[in-house]
Amino acid sequence: MDFRKILEECKADSLVFFTDGSHVDENFYYFTGLSKSIQVTSTVIVTRNGPVIVTNRLEAGIFRGKKEIIENREDAEKAMRKHAGKKVGIDYSSITARRFMHFRRVLKGRKITDISKNMEAIRSVKDRHEIIKIREACRIAEEILDDMGALVRKSRTEKDLAAELDYAARRNDAEALSFPPIVASGKNSAIPQTLGWSMKVTALTSRVSFASGNLTKRHGMFMMLFILRSRLP
Repeated sequence: MDFRKILEECKADSLVFFTDGSHVDENFYYFTGLSKSIQVTSTVIVTRNGPVIVTNRLEAGIFRGKKEIIENREDAEKAMRKHAGKKVGIDYSSITARRFMHFRRVLKGRKITDISKNMEAIRSVKDRHEIIKIREACRIAEEILDDMGALVRKSRTEKDLAAELDYAARRNDAEALSFPPIVASGKNSAIPQTLGWSMKVTALTSRVSFASGNLTKRHGMFMMLFILRSRLP
């Protein structure tokens, strides 16, 4: 990854991204290479020499590369001031107002710019490693689709089928599902994004709809969405 080129495109000296257990920032996982199935509370500062991960001692072993291990908020703020340049880029669409206000206070006197559109464009171009992951995600999805009839037949309810989809994805080497599977049978299939769970799927005339996605090993760069409507044999 060419960090200097990315910073030039964002017109910034450094980029800062946050993530915690309740908020997943795609940019954080993009630059750290960490799987999105692993929840952490950390910050990544992207510099010309590469990313610097600001994290606590308990989670430090999860990351590779340069790290700043902190014990408290004051340490985190010092690390931020140390590695962030005069012009700092952040993704406004991936940060809360409260965190933004705190961030601006910590980096008082430095210029903060919105790079949300820049990051969207940068991440839309896939490199060779990401393409490999996309192909693997497609393979996993095709394996599940090929076995879909058997999965439906062995499931008594929508909840059962959702569990079977989860297991099938992991059995085929997916790291995790990228979002909870949405399964709908019969009249529930007419309801968008339904999570009824209780409707039976074993009736011969049932119509089943489902949507699911998988994370490929390590990076989880691709989310496969597939929807099927069929009558059971």
